[in-house]
Amino acid sequence: MAKTPKSKVATQKEITQKKQHALLQKNKRQQYDDPIFSSFIETTSAKRPPLTPLQQGVQLFFSLFDYATQLLYIAFIITVWWFPEHFSVQTIYNLTVLFLFEFILVHSGVFMAAFARTKLVFALIPFYGIFALIINSMIMGDENLIIWLYAVIVANRIISGYQVKTKEEMGKNLFYSALLVLNFMLCLFSVMIFKFLVPYGGLTPQYLNEINYLYLIPQHSDYFNVPHIGMAYGTLFYGIPLACIAYINISSIYKRIMFRIKAHKIRTTQR
Repeated sequence: MAKTPKSKVATQKEITQKKQHALLQKNKRQQYDDPIFSSFIETTSAKRPPLTPLQQGVQLFFSLFDYATQLLYIAFIITVWWFPEHFSVQTIYNLTVLFLFEFILVHSGVFMAAFARTKLVFALIPFYGIFALIINSMIMGDENLIIWLYAVIVANRIISGYQVKTKEEMGKNLFYSALLVLNFMLCLFSVMIFKFLVPYGGLTPQYLNEINYLYLIPQHSDYFNVPHIGMAYGTLFYGIPLACIAYINISSIYKRIMFRIKAHKIRTTQR
């Protein structure tokens, strides 16, 4: 008996199913195999059980809290930069010292991420603690702001390091720490080289002279004497990573929405 040819509807249905399968596979590869997104988006691992809805909610809360904190800090820096009359000389100067201390934090972060689960990390703590003491001596006032900040961040890194269970997570932490070092160098060198393009905001030479800024601060250099440079650097240093993470998350959400729209169109054509 001769085979009857497939109907046009059946052929169209088969083609549609193949397209839908290819689209699903493509979306899956983009979600889990993209090296750019893999450092910011949690990927699946055979050695790590999936998160429960409660754990996912807690993780989302702390992520949003972290982003909100960074956004508020950037807003504070910009406010001090453009409206310094609402702040003291001590606040303006100490803020520039904090920005300088970020180099110690990001530099130490690379090595602590690499040796997070070894005893060597405890040898790095006093080594970088010496630099923390030196920078703390630059602080205006009697507060040990840098020492307390260093202690809290180091404690957090040790706890986070022992929570890392897979090589994938360790690689992500190391990669992110290296990116922060590059970001620090890029931002600092950019504002120092192109400082003639950085706006004074409210920290004009006239205003600094009115509040006797140069006579009151304990340290003097091409960096400390021009606080608007420090404010520009701080805005870039904290703003660039936040902008990158926001772009990645928005792109991920956009891709999911577009995938659902395409999948819905495919299902509609099958009916």
